[in-house]
Amino acid sequence: MEQPKQDVRQRKLPLNRVDTFRLMEEFEKNDKLSAKRFCEQHSMANNTFYYWLKRYRERHSETAVSKGFIPLVVKTTSSYSTSGSSCLFAEVNGIRLYQAVPAEYLRTLAS
Repeated sequence: MEQPKQDVRQRKLPLNRVDTFRLMEEFEKNDKLSAKRFCEQHSMANNTFYYWLKRYRERHSETAVSKGFIPLVVKTTSSYSTSGSSCLFAEVNGIRLYQAVPAEYLRTLAS
């Protein structure tokens, strides 16, 4: 009985992560190649391709940050000042205030 011929283009997926990541890097660098065409060229199933692409992007993302907390930057300058000069916050009975004060303090000045 005759054995069925294997497709010459068909090849096995690389067995290790490094080779697979090299393929994903090749795909990422080539903007003009669609995922479908890439899978055809490398005899790769779509679901396998997207699995490894996701893993590749997680590992090689330039914007990768740890999940959870994000850095917080606290500015020491007052949010009421612009370009180094103070801005008027409130004026009560001729008294000018250049920083935020509690409302109770303003009520006391007004009375």
